[in-house]
Amino acid sequence: MLQQTQVERVIPYYQRWIKRWPTVRHLARAHLASVIKAWAGLGYNRRAVYFHKAAITVVSELGGEFPRSEEELVKLPGVGRYTARAILAFAFGKDVGVLETNTKRVLLRIFFRTNSFGELKMLLGKEASAHSLWSVSVSRMNSIPFSTATAPKGYKENTFSEKNVLQLADAVVPEGKGDHWNQALMDFGAMVCTAKRPKCGECPLRKICRWYASGRKQGMAQWSNGQIVRRVRFEETDRHFRGRIVDILRHSSLPINKLKKYMDGEHGLSNRERFERLVSDLEAEGLISVRNSFASLP
Repeated sequence: MLQQTQVERVIPYYQRWIKRWPTVRHLARAHLASVIKAWAGLGYNRRAVYFHKAAITVVSELGGEFPRSEEELVKLPGVGRYTARAILAFAFGKDVGVLETNTKRVLLRIFFRTNSFGELKMLLGKEASAHSLWSVSVSRMNSIPFSTATAPKGYKENTFSEKNVLQLADAVVPEGKGDHWNQALMDFGAMVCTAKRPKCGECPLRKICRWYASGRKQGMAQWSNGQIVRRVRFEETDRHFRGRIVDILRHSSLPINKLKKYMDGEHGLSNRERFERLVSDLEAEGLISVRNSFASLP
């Protein structure tokens, strides 16, 4: 539920969810349509489908017990590196770094003088920059007063990749404090090292932050490969239209033609080809069912 969704928004959903399905076994027995309906308002509806599939897998194949290694957790439907590491840190107390929007930003700014993975990738295209970035980042790890970090296992001076950022995230976790460290880093990124208006003047890490030292805090326009990125209104995106289709079907099943007319008249989706593609994608992902030109939840 917390994937790309704020805690304040998730809390009431979580409380209702746990009351209705208190264990993974209860969720595995639930009907998928009921799960999708209960997810209404959280967005990214495919997460509900993955959640349900993962519960079935844990119960039917793993005896109701969640795996305790990243390699096994990522085999569950819908579980990627971020979710697997969040489970390891927060559920099992493992000393692993959890890379999400806020923690990535903090680490990239402090160690690599970049604001995003996009910028980092451009720097990684230059061999000299790769060596320089990694060498400086390793030397700065021991500058963090509350970390016992050392160079990550497997570190090689002449190589650098995004995998190294993950290694770095692991290396800076204080021993035995994976849970508290990751929660603190998430909050720090959300409240101090923010995306648009970072509070650099209040930041206790500004003395070791390469992004602050470079003066990057002064200008934060959104760029991609040197070009200004045109922002698309959310109401024009596939994600918005996908959500509206699922919302409509949460209330009642409809013939495809009627669903198309409703999406056109109420939500401005007039392009039939785009509508058909979205319906096809939703069906392929298990979010809706289409039979005899009739659409419904699965």
